[in-house]
Amino acid sequence: MSRPPDWIGRRLTVGEGHDPDCDPLVDAEELERLADEAEAGYPSDQGQVVYRRRGRPSLSGAAAPSPQLRVRVPEDLRRRAAERAAREGSSLSEITREALERYLAG
Repeated sequence: MSRPPDWIGRRLTVGEGHDPDCDPLVDAEELERLADEAEAGYPSDQGQVVYRRRGRPSLSGAAAPSPQLRVRVPEDLRRRAAERAAREGSSLSEITREALERYLAG
């Protein structure tokens, strides 16, 4: 099975005065050839558009959203948790999940 052309996913530019470090220059003849090739189609497993979900990756699995748990805490507890997360190079969400896991395992 043939691979899709290497230009798939790149921006193509026709014309002069382009920045050579940015978009590749494609003349009208090459652009026409590429358009004809695209219109003819590619194998079904190549060149497909993949739509990704916006936001953070799911913690529940690829297809399921992660449920949110909101809790109210005293300001001092939030401040201490945020300081601990910063010291450990972690996020407040991460250390909250870890604390809840340890509590429930206990």
